[in-house]
Amino acid sequence: GEYWLDGVDVRGLNDNARSKLRNEKIGFIFQSFNLIPDLNLFDNVDVPLRYRGFGAAERKKRIEESLTRVGLASRMKHYPS
Repeated sequence: GEYWLDGVDVRGLNDNARSKLRNEKIGFIFQSFNLIPDLNLFDNVDVPLRYRGFGAAERKKRIEESLTRVGLASRMKHYPS
């Protein structure tokens, strides 16, 4: 069969291209928290943005906007525990 995602035929992609596609196009929602206990909320949210290659200023802007949107901006420096 065929599998197309956002106009891309994923069957012919190599491992690196598939990883990039997953990183940029697919999100995950977990039933339990999967936060890194040694990182605060800001830094936990920062991890996938670093993998995507965003610069520091853009990451900070995205994190602050996202946490504000979901009502967690005041907990930015709090740790999961």
